[in-house]
Amino acid sequence: MMKQIVIKFVVPLTIVSFSLITMRSIAFVDDIGSIDFTGFPFLYTCKGFHTSMSQQFFLLPLLVDLVVYLLIWFVIFLSLKNFVDINKAPRFIPVTLILLATVFFAINILLANNPDNIFLLKRDFEIKVEQRDFYVVSWF
Repeated sequence: MMKQIVIKFVVPLTIVSFSLITMRSIAFVDDIGSIDFTGFPFLYTCKGFHTSMSQQFFLLPLLVDLVVYLLIWFVIFLSLKNFVDINKAPRFIPVTLILLATVFFAINILLANNPDNIFLLKRDFEIKVEQRDFYVVSWF
Protein backbone atom coordinates (compact mmCIF):
# COMPACT_ATOMS: atom_id res chain seq x y z
CA MET A 1 0.00 0.00 0.00
CA MET A 2 2.77 2.45 0.92
CA LYS A 3 4.62 1.46 -2.26
CA GLN A 4 1.69 2.68 -4.36
CA ILE A 5 1.61 5.98 -2.47
CA VAL A 6 5.31 6.48 -3.07
CA ILE A 7 5.03 5.73 -6.78
CA LYS A 8 1.81 7.68 -7.38
CA PHE A 9 2.37 10.72 -5.16
CA VAL A 10 5.76 11.03 -3.47
CA VAL A 11 8.07 10.58 -6.48
CA PRO A 12 6.08 12.87 -8.83
CA LEU A 13 5.75 15.57 -6.16
CA THR A 14 9.48 15.26 -5.47
CA ILE A 15 10.33 15.86 -9.13
CA VAL A 16 7.89 18.76 -9.46
CA SER A 17 8.96 20.49 -6.25
CA PHE A 18 12.65 19.87 -7.00
CA SER A 19 12.13 21.57 -10.37
CA LEU A 20 10.05 24.48 -9.10
CA ILE A 21 11.14 25.37 -5.57
CA THR A 22 14.77 25.95 -4.71
CA MET A 23 17.12 28.49 -3.24
CA ARG A 24 19.16 30.98 -5.21
CA SER A 25 22.46 32.06 -3.71
CA ILE A 26 24.94 34.67 -4.72
CA ALA A 27 28.43 33.59 -3.74
CA PHE A 28 31.88 35.03 -4.22
CA VAL A 29 34.40 32.79 -5.98
CA ASP A 30 38.09 33.71 -5.91
CA ASP A 31 39.41 34.96 -9.28
CA ILE A 32 35.87 34.89 -10.76
CA GLY A 33 33.70 37.24 -8.70
CA SER A 34 30.07 36.90 -7.67
CA ILE A 35 28.27 33.95 -9.21
CA ASP A 36 24.66 32.72 -8.95
CA PHE A 37 24.31 29.26 -7.41
CA THR A 38 21.16 27.16 -7.19
CA GLY A 39 20.20 24.47 -4.73
CA PHE A 40 18.53 23.73 -1.44
CA PRO A 41 19.87 22.67 1.06
CA PHE A 42 23.17 22.26 -0.85
CA LEU A 43 24.30 24.27 -3.85
CA TYR A 44 24.35 21.95 -6.86
CA THR A 45 24.62 24.17 -9.94
CA CYS A 46 26.20 27.44 -11.07
CA LYS A 47 27.21 29.20 -14.25
CA GLY A 48 30.14 27.70 -16.12
CA PHE A 49 33.38 29.62 -15.95
CA HIS A 50 34.67 28.71 -19.42
CA THR A 51 31.77 30.02 -21.53
CA SER A 52 28.70 32.16 -20.94
CA MET A 53 26.04 29.62 -21.97
CA SER A 54 27.29 26.73 -19.85
CA GLN A 55 26.35 25.43 -16.43
CA GLN A 56 28.31 23.45 -13.86
CA PHE A 57 26.45 20.63 -12.11
CA PHE A 58 27.77 19.10 -8.91
CA LEU A 59 26.33 15.60 -8.74
CA LEU A 60 26.75 14.67 -5.05
CA PRO A 61 24.98 17.78 -3.73
CA LEU A 62 22.30 17.34 -6.41
CA LEU A 63 21.70 13.75 -5.33
CA VAL A 64 21.57 14.71 -1.63
CA ASP A 65 19.12 17.53 -2.41
CA LEU A 66 16.92 15.12 -4.34
CA VAL A 67 16.92 12.68 -1.41
CA VAL A 68 16.03 15.53 1.00
CA TYR A 69 13.03 16.52 -1.16
CA LEU A 70 12.00 12.85 -1.37
CA LEU A 71 12.21 12.42 2.41
CA ILE A 72 10.20 15.60 3.03
CA TRP A 73 7.37 14.38 0.79
CA PHE A 74 7.60 10.88 2.26
CA VAL A 75 7.23 12.23 5.81
CA ILE A 76 4.30 14.43 4.74
CA PHE A 77 2.45 11.50 3.17
CA LEU A 78 3.37 9.19 6.05
CA SER A 79 1.77 11.61 8.49
CA LEU A 80 -1.23 12.21 6.18
CA LYS A 81 -1.82 8.47 6.00
CA ASN A 82 -3.03 8.54 9.61
CA PHE A 83 -5.77 11.07 8.85
CA VAL A 84 -6.76 10.53 5.20
CA ASP A 85 -7.05 7.41 3.08
CA ILE A 86 -4.81 8.50 0.22
CA ASN A 87 -5.56 5.40 -1.86
CA LYS A 88 -9.15 6.64 -2.30
CA ALA A 89 -8.00 9.80 -4.07
CA PRO A 90 -9.59 10.36 -7.48
CA ARG A 91 -7.64 8.73 -10.30
CA PHE A 92 -6.98 11.99 -12.14
CA ILE A 93 -4.80 13.32 -9.29
CA PRO A 94 -1.97 10.75 -9.53
CA VAL A 95 -2.24 10.69 -13.33
CA THR A 96 -1.90 14.48 -13.44
CA LEU A 97 1.02 14.40 -11.01
CA ILE A 98 2.83 11.75 -13.05
CA LEU A 99 2.28 13.73 -16.27
CA LEU A 100 3.53 16.94 -14.64
CA ALA A 101 6.56 15.12 -13.25
CA THR A 102 7.33 13.70 -16.69
CA VAL A 103 7.13 17.15 -18.29
CA PHE A 104 9.34 18.74 -15.62
CA PHE A 105 11.84 15.89 -15.82
CA ALA A 106 12.02 16.25 -19.61
CA ILE A 107 12.54 20.02 -19.35
CA ASN A 108 15.34 19.53 -16.83
CA ILE A 109 17.02 16.93 -19.05
CA LEU A 110 16.79 19.28 -22.06
CA LEU A 111 18.30 22.15 -20.08
CA ALA A 112 21.14 19.96 -18.80
CA ASN A 113 21.84 18.54 -22.26
CA ASN A 114 23.98 21.47 -23.42
CA PRO A 115 27.33 20.07 -24.64
CA ASP A 116 29.17 22.93 -22.91
CA ASN A 117 27.87 21.91 -19.47
CA ILE A 118 30.31 20.50 -16.95
CA PHE A 119 29.36 17.66 -14.60
CA LEU A 120 31.56 17.31 -11.51
CA LEU A 121 31.21 15.01 -8.54
CA LYS A 122 31.60 17.90 -6.11
CA ARG A 123 32.63 21.53 -6.19
CA ASP A 124 36.40 21.90 -6.42
CA PHE A 125 36.60 25.57 -5.44
CA GLU A 126 35.83 27.57 -2.32
CA ILE A 127 32.93 29.99 -2.14
CA LYS A 128 31.66 32.61 0.27
CA VAL A 129 27.86 32.90 0.20
CA GLU A 130 26.76 36.53 0.19
CA GLN A 131 22.98 36.23 -0.18
CA ARG A 132 20.34 33.44 -0.18
CA ASP A 133 16.73 33.68 -1.37
CA PHE A 134 14.01 31.10 -1.95
CA TYR A 135 13.10 30.94 -5.58
CA VAL A 136 10.23 29.46 -7.55
CA VAL A 137 10.84 28.21 -11.12
CA SER A 138 14.61 28.12 -11.18
CA TRP A 139 14.89 27.75 -14.97
CA PHE A 140 15.00 31.47 -15.64
